[in-house]
Amino acid sequence: MDPQNGEESDDKWMPDNLPLDSFKKTIYHYYGEDTYLEIDRYVRHKATGSPCSICGCQLCHSHPSSGDKKVWNWEISLIDLKKSAEKCMACDMIWQAALFATLDARATGNSINLRLEKPYNGGQLFLQCLRKEDDGDHWVTYEFYRSGRGADPPLFGIPTRPHVTGASKSNLSASIAWVKKQMKICDDEQEHPCYNATKTKFLLPKRVLDLWYPEEEPLETRVRLYEPKKNKKGEWATLSHCWGNTDPICTTTTNRKDFLQKIPWENISATYKDAIQITRLLGIRYLWIDSLCLIQDDREIWRAEASNMAEIYKNSYITIAATSAIDNDSGVLKPEPFTNSHQLTLFQPTADQRTPEVVIARETVPVFIRKRFDHKPFSMTKEFEEPRLLTRAWIYQERILSPRIIHFCDNDLVWECEADFACQCGFLDQPGPPVATVKQGQRNKLAGGKWMKTAYLCTSTAPRDVKVPQGDLRFKWKSFRDRVSDYGRLDLKFPRDRLRAIGGIARQYQPSECGSYFAGLWKETLAQDLTWHASGEKHTRESWEALASGNFVAPSWSWASVTHPSYYLLRSSEEDEPLFDLIDCHIKWKGDDEFGECESGFLILSGLKQEATLILMRSDESHGETQHFWVKIPLISTRPSVSVNLDYQIDHQHFSPIDLPEGDSGSLDEDNDSWIEDDEVAIGQSKEKFTVFLLSTYAALLLRKVNTEEGEFYTRAGIVLGLRELDFWNDLPMTMVTIK
Repeated sequence: MDPQNGEESDDKWMPDNLPLDSFKKTIYHYYGEDTYLEIDRYVRHKATGSPCSICGCQLCHSHPSSGDKKVWNWEISLIDLKKSAEKCMACDMIWQAALFATLDARATGNSINLRLEKPYNGGQLFLQCLRKEDDGDHWVTYEFYRSGRGADPPLFGIPTRPHVTGASKSNLSASIAWVKKQMKICDDEQEHPCYNATKTKFLLPKRVLDLWYPEEEPLETRVRLYEPKKNKKGEWATLSHCWGNTDPICTTTTNRKDFLQKIPWENISATYKDAIQITRLLGIRYLWIDSLCLIQDDREIWRAEASNMAEIYKNSYITIAATSAIDNDSGVLKPEPFTNSHQLTLFQPTADQRTPEVVIARETVPVFIRKRFDHKPFSMTKEFEEPRLLTRAWIYQERILSPRIIHFCDNDLVWECEADFACQCGFLDQPGPPVATVKQGQRNKLAGGKWMKTAYLCTSTAPRDVKVPQGDLRFKWKSFRDRVSDYGRLDLKFPRDRLRAIGGIARQYQPSECGSYFAGLWKETLAQDLTWHASGEKHTRESWEALASGNFVAPSWSWASVTHPSYYLLRSSEEDEPLFDLIDCHIKWKGDDEFGECESGFLILSGLKQEATLILMRSDESHGETQHFWVKIPLISTRPSVSVNLDYQIDHQHFSPIDLPEGDSGSLDEDNDSWIEDDEVAIGQSKEKFTVFLLSTYAALLLRKVNTEEGEFYTRAGIVLGLRELDFWNDLPMTMVTIK
């Protein structure tokens, strides 16, 4: 800022001999690029350089990092910090914050490790304190904020924020007022992406809870199951929640008629009761809860009704997410308000203008400190664990499809709609990353003129009304694979639901150019969709086969056939060109829903295949011994640059040991089935033969042959990457394989 007129200045330095104002003495000093310190000597203290710029002490130092991010790190004794606090308001603020952050700080004279971090220009100031605990050292983050009127804080980056007490039963009115404020933004601003959606009323689901009936009951306990007429439209809220280990109240073929009259209030769980109260206060009459609005004791009826869940969440007015509740007994609302704020005792002295040495007043500086709220799922920070609700697979599509969600977190409310994130504490409103990164993830890919919501890990756009211009269909297909990668990391109680729990998202891609749906894969992009990788802790081959035979979920070529996470790698479009032909695909579904449960299925492909041996490798790396696999193809005399990712573990009993030659070298060839190079050793080769089936120049399927009385077929065992030596493939004939 220009000290004379308050405008931006391009000067890279500020001379010490600037004219002084006749009414107050001001000194300017330069502290780093585009930063200078302005001190109104007797009236105001303000610093943008290192925390101790005002008093000139050398206890801490400024260490700006690359870009806009600035972090000050220092290890300091409490005695020295306290001494500096006596003459520097900035140090006094840090001193009081350190006492609050470190429980035993006042009782010891030991040094403490502190970080003062201002993540990005215009961002909020944070204090990190290193706490030594039994399980190691942990950096705990606290935020500074101000509330109400008063003198300016001694450091920049301290925004005005509300005191947050969380959504509790005793302060619910304040929480509801904040939610209504967010809803009003969506409802009233014509340029808002949610505007048209909020003006449209959709057909009510087959069953909802009517919260205003029967009239003879007290309002707080009125609730019944309601089956509207076929063409009745209206607004409804949905509940997104964790069942946990408790069995919630359910609608069955036996009690359905009774529930149409009245649902006993005393039988309703705490989470459901809170959701009912919140829905009423929002002025919404109908509420949809899965266990009460779907028949739960008849699997066939449930499958038919559950196939509409995507539309129920997609067309809902708002979704109430019990984000912090671990089960149905936990409740959405906390019993009592939460507070972790602490006001720092700071005063700004005001001097007599005629006699500057005389202090005539002390003005309160309203600065507070509190532990930083958990916003990881919304701001991409890595400091906190995800709330349990957001780790559930079923919740993934509920969150993606819902146009507006209010998350009831442990200590805060978080609003999520098609255009924005917001939180009651104000953190998500600050400019600059990481929040801007999330918001930009919503805005950087337009489709059909509508903003697209980010995924769970902010890796792709949501499929709501996906309209991609011609020529950009690869982006659309890839977006579904991104969804699968995100979804595969989440928890699912019943493996049979693996396809159904993402079926609502898959359904949004039809009708489209993606073609037919093949149990989690698409016909038009089959070459790319077959290249999924299994990760995480895997089953052994025996347990995987037993699981598949006893509880069939999907054919082996589908990512849904494995219970551990699966993901896709990014590749260039040239490497994705298919080198095979699709002859046939047959899927038998349970019921009529092609996005639901799968009963059986097979693929018939025509392409190039070659017998191969699986080689077990050992790597002696600096961080410990690891084991992985390579593929040996007889027609390749030298070691190809190929690696294998298996869909399941193969125990050593399925490998024949290789006698290692003496010395530190070897080769992987016909004469000597061992190889030592760069600390890699071949220690075994598979007893059975595998088949490599070429998908593209980039990838191939690793298949196992299965012989039965009905004939032979193959099952997928893994994916082979890096097949660059294609000369030998040219002489092979096209062969048909059946993969189940």
